Amino acid sequence: MITEPNYDKVGADIKATFDLIKRKASERIFESTDELNEFLSQFRHEINNTVKIDFLGLSPTQMANILHVPFRPDNAIFQLQEVDKESLEKIPIVASSLYFLNKLNTEDIKASQLGNLPRDFVRELYDKFFSKETYSFVPHKEDDSQQISSLRRILTVAGLIKLKSKKFSLTEKGRTVLHNGDYNILFKELFTAFANKFNWGYGDRYPDFALIQSSCIFNIYMLHKKAQEWTDEKILGDLYVRAFPALKRECEIAYWEPEQEISNCFRVRFLERFCLPLGLIEEKPEGEKLERTVFYRITPVFRMLFKFSIRKPDKTKATATG
Repeated sequence: MITEPNYDKVGADIKATFDLIKRKASERIFESTDELNEFLSQFRHEINNTVKIDFLGLSPTQMANILHVPFRPDNAIFQLQEVDKESLEKIPIVASSLYFLNKLNTEDIKASQLGNLPRDFVRELYDKFFSKETYSFVPHKEDDSQQISSLRRILTVAGLIKLKSKKFSLTEKGRTVLHNGDYNILFKELFTAFANKFNWGYGDRYPDFALIQSSCIFNIYMLHKKAQEWTDEKILGDLYVRAFPALKRECEIAYWEPEQEISNCFRVRFLERFCLPLGLIEEKPEGEKLERTVFYRITPVFRMLFKFSIRKPDKTKATATG
């Protein structure tokens, strides 16, 4: 006997799948429990390896394979390519990181009492890299600037700088990367640390929504599929919610509907704080204040960086997502 799940908990997708299982099973006569289990195993394999529109042409198995492993530059969806030095040095996080590393190459920087960057260097970074950003204001300390605080933390978790004896200095790895002069190596170190080690939710007030970070590979694939030209932020947010509707269970009571809260968080964490600094997208705001809409599209650097070559699901073996 096939026991029905509680549809209030699992949602419409699972209900549709279960209804399909019941219909298929009713068309056969099973001589034993083993025969039924074999049928269910094969059915689950077929479902898991069938592409879904909401996954933009990926199958549940492919999604599981990219969601449940740390981000790697070479993965089942794309491979990170080398880019010319001139293009890389224009990427915001590369330019600011090089400035930061070169500063430490000439002198250590004394930390504040709280272990943060000193005010003078915070202002120096702000004036050079962040003063023209939307809603920016002159910081008096590191924590006043999300961009500068994030930069320092990313360089730290990437193993390029360290804080010791109340001073910031280069690590051996940071010194090697800087002196090597290969910007592709620096970019990969920053990209991987940003994707895997830095908490995208740092400093925001959204719910945990950890999936927004662990779905990084899918998020990039979505931009490849849907943001070749200027695309409304709302369209990208809706596509993300359609792919991961279970996130609505994590929503808290807020001003927005669950779909809007997830979409807003996706925009802040992935589009604004990840993609823009890494030079993957450009933005075009339209309208004023509460009526403002932002459009995004991938950059020439994005097209150079990613080679998409999706591995097809293996139809010969039964591989289940759980």
